[in-house]
Amino acid sequence: MVALANEPVNTFARKTTISYSQSFCLVVIAVIAFFTMGTVVHLIFVDFVHGNPHRPQSNAVSMMLLFPFLFSVITLVGVTLLFGLSQILQLLVVNAALKGFGWRGRFAGLVALPAIAIISWYCYDYLAPTDFTFMDITPSDWKPGVRYLIILVAQAAFTLFNVLWFEATIVKKFRGHLVVALLLVAVALGGIGGYATALQQNELIDAKVQ
Repeated sequence: MVALANEPVNTFARKTTISYSQSFCLVVIAVIAFFTMGTVVHLIFVDFVHGNPHRPQSNAVSMMLLFPFLFSVITLVGVTLLFGLSQILQLLVVNAALKGFGWRGRFAGLVALPAIAIISWYCYDYLAPTDFTFMDITPSDWKPGVRYLIILVAQAAFTLFNVLWFEATIVKKFRGHLVVALLLVAVALGGIGGYATALQQNELIDAKVQ
């Protein structure tokens, strides 16, 4: 950190911009991995383990091959619409804090998290497509406070990864470990989600068969 503290101000801005751009791309990749794993696990348990009489297994295989590409496009657009503005805001806040407080300002994104989450909340309500399922929090009986809290949790995870990735960029260590951990978490959560939705669909299939 001593080396960073002795660097000129313009170096702060350059390193922050590169770091936050990289972390944004990594989060997009993680979300793609989450959806892909969830879909694959779902199809395996519904079409191959349980047996789905309403869909040929060849169709399920085709979906496994096609969906990762579709998820890549949808996720890039969706995450950009939902978190793009907040990511830019974090970048501006951190750069301003670095100029004013030196290397200690790199944590400014965490301090500004409640305000940054409001930007993401606004983007979800007015910019993201209404059928975008990354965060389906649109039931009419939900109160705005609950919607904001869910967005706040998602934004907190995103912001925390930004901070950790920036730290890894500064010290040039554990970047590989962060990437592996992020992808493992995404794959694990996707698998759990896919299995849960498969159980629900299997119950519906059994109900229709009966």
